[in-house]
Amino acid sequence: MLLKKTLTPDKKSSLVNHMITEHKVSHRQACKAVHISSSTQRYKKKQRKDDLLITLLQELVEKYPAIGFWQCYFRIRRMGHQWNHKRLYRVYTALKLNIRRMYILFMLTHYSGMLTHL
Repeated sequence: MLLKKTLTPDKKSSLVNHMITEHKVSHRQACKAVHISSSTQRYKKKQRKDDLLITLLQELVEKYPAIGFWQCYFRIRRMGHQWNHKRLYRVYTALKLNIRRMYILFMLTHYSGMLTHL
């Protein structure tokens, strides 16, 4: 037995907007037909301002490639920024900084000469 995939709230919201504009259905009726709450349909996402955090993390990792997340976190806290560790870790992993950089640096420096001889 195959089950249908449920619609995401974004798709349901666009469906509600389509019903309101094209079929002249009230907002309440359109939300009820699509099985979405009206507050969910009206919700607007907040833009995250992580530009400064991104540049600080990239500068730290470029300057100190051996340090990990917690050392980056404490260095940024010592600079005077009050971001919590959860936000910092979200940006840290989004930048893919959570991979083992020392291993990559070792591989690049150790095997770079071997790749040119092929």
